[in-house]
Amino acid sequence: MQIYTIPVGLLQTNCYIVASQSQNAVIIDPGAEGERIAKGVKMLGVTPRCILLTHGHHDHIGGIKQLQKAYPGLPVCIGEGDAAMLRDPDKNLANMRYKDAQEYLDLKEDRCLKDGEQLALDELVFTVINTPGHTSGGVTYRCDTTLFSGDTLFYRSVGRTDLYGGDYDTIVASVRRLYALEGDFDVLPGHGEPTTLSQERVSNPYVREK
Repeated sequence: MQIYTIPVGLLQTNCYIVASQSQNAVIIDPGAEGERIAKGVKMLGVTPRCILLTHGHHDHIGGIKQLQKAYPGLPVCIGEGDAAMLRDPDKNLANMRYKDAQEYLDLKEDRCLKDGEQLALDELVFTVINTPGHTSGGVTYRCDTTLFSGDTLFYRSVGRTDLYGGDYDTIVASVRRLYALEGDFDVLPGHGEPTTLSQERVSNPYVREK
């Protein structure tokens, strides 16, 4: 598995390009600057097969339209609880930040993902873990020993819960669900630096392992 990180947009969302040995790729959370992401994909020489979204906030979906212009028909996958956010700039919060929210209108999911569902890309298998709390339908993707945690779990922090669909007790339960996974994992969050599950279990000030 090859993982390339492109921080995009005003909030520096981590967009991840994850490639297989055969140079097929998924794009996780193209939050903005879709043309720049597409150029990165071409530079890497990989072929994108789908977009995986950890949740539906504007800073994780804003590059979809430009990416789909570069790669027509590129399918979008999102947790079933957040699908409605793709079509509502009030729910995805684009109206709070932008005067013109056209990039956040009329987006369409091609596949709504359920907890435990698996998506295969050559030798890579992405398992969907429901991790609501930051939004009502947020998910984490597990691939081998890597977790793409979106805005659920960060380095020494967790996602904010004061926005649409957020709930603090729910995100705590979601983080504890990740802590309960056996073994250690690299955690690649939606913003900021990577961490590991073993570090967060003992050092995260918001949720520590019991």
